[in-house]
Amino acid sequence: MDMEFLQSIASNPYWDDEASSLDYLCPLKCSWTVEASPDSHIGPFKHALDFLVPLGTRIYAVADGIIIEIQEHCNIGGDGQEFRDYLNYVTIQHDNGEFSQYCHLARGSVSKRAWKIRDYIRTGDEIGDTGISGWMDKPHLHFILFRNDTNPANPLHRRIDGGWVFKSLKLRF
Repeated sequence: MDMEFLQSIASNPYWDDEASSLDYLCPLKCSWTVEASPDSHIGPFKHALDFLVPLGTRIYAVADGIIIEIQEHCNIGGDGQEFRDYLNYVTIQHDNGEFSQYCHLARGSVSKRAWKIRDYIRTGDEIGDTGISGWMDKPHLHFILFRNDTNPANPLHRRIDGGWVFKSLKLRF
């Protein structure tokens, strides 16, 4: 999804203020700062959070669920859209139908803990470590909670690249 498309749908009120149905555990057990949403946290990514933490910070599952995606082979990152395809991340599907996604992970840090797709993970289990991967200007954990959204009013239905049709949710920790 490119920035031009995101900007074209960003002001749609469809993205406003839907909250998660549960309270979640924080994905970090250290002190952290949440950065004001950068320019890319718009539209379907509106409620994503960037936790500013040092490289190598351990990341924890916010709730029980099944790992449905793991991308962890990259060690390239930088401050530009050309780095977006080098993102390492894990996506977990939770019992309530919501999903959590943990981004900018260190290469190999998930498999080092022996996690695989379809593994059941418990609240507080260690997932991986923060690293350099994808579009980033400083070390951080990009965290998003979302749900699949098949509502025809969702502006993502106009996409033609076959990606997820989703909506980020306001977090409750």
